[in-house]
Amino acid sequence: MNYEKENKKKSRSKIKKLLEQLPVSVLKEKSSSIQSRLYSLNGYKNSSFIMCYLSTGREVSTFEVIETALSENKKVAVPLILESQNIMLPCEISNLKDLEPGPWGILQPIKEKIKNIPLKIVDLIIVPGIAFDKNGNRIGRGKGFYDRFLKSVPPSIPKIALAFSCQIAEKIPTTRNDIAMDKIITEDGVINCK
Repeated sequence: MNYEKENKKKSRSKIKKLLEQLPVSVLKEKSSSIQSRLYSLNGYKNSSFIMCYLSTGREVSTFEVIETALSENKKVAVPLILESQNIMLPCEISNLKDLEPGPWGILQPIKEKIKNIPLKIVDLIIVPGIAFDKNGNRIGRGKGFYDRFLKSVPPSIPKIALAFSCQIAEKIPTTRNDIAMDKIITEDGVINCK
């Protein structure tokens, strides 16, 4: 294993331990604050089609974000993992009932509701991660699906990460495959990365 991968693995483990120490009630409160900051951003307000990750475990919750966007008549896409092809696609959903557990238990669209959409019609992408630095570098969940997917995203589409402030590291080790975020929203504020 190379140096960057080993460092990422250590950082991922360290942040996961920090998150495990926070009570669920605190994570819920912090998620709510982060969601409010997202809704106040012009990039969100002016968007008509967003792509948003489906939160798991101790990530910033995105189910409320998806419901809010749909209630505001925005279109919403979520990731569909095609594990056998090693790719992730944006798929439009009309409500949270259109989801079922996919690979690693992460929710994704049910087969009958798969509606793949062209990436160029998306206005904003909300990206998950385990750790970030203030330059927008990220450590993901570890499978590389977002890293591969983000390479195909036009630079004009803003990429925003939602993270708890304890997930912000001094410096994230990067490789040439990594794509930086434009903004990171925490409960403490908005970090403009570029």
